[in-house]
Amino acid sequence: MPEIPLPVVVLPNKDRTFSFQVKSPTTTYLLKKCAGVESGSAKKTDIVGEISVQQLYEIAKVKQRDENNQHLGLFELTKTLTSVARGMGFKIVKQNFVGK
Repeated sequence: MPEIPLPVVVLPNKDRTFSFQVKSPTTTYLLKKCAGVESGSAKKTDIVGEISVQQLYEIAKVKQRDENNQHLGLFELTKTLTSVARGMGFKIVKQNFVGK
């Protein structure tokens, strides 16, 4: 199983115990994995890879489970992910075609 970095929030209690929340992988990690690249672009205008609308939708479904995103609909999350992806240098395509 590949290693997937998961953000964790540790919450200490007054009685010296703690609880923790495991969140979904970061948006940038998911975008880079879907596009098959190791890093985004340093410049917004440089294209480093492609990502499909379907992939953005699937990432939005994962990110919607996070507590701070539950009030957002999939459409709003997908729009936000589109902006993040473009800022990282990804071209948004309607569909990824395999082969020629």
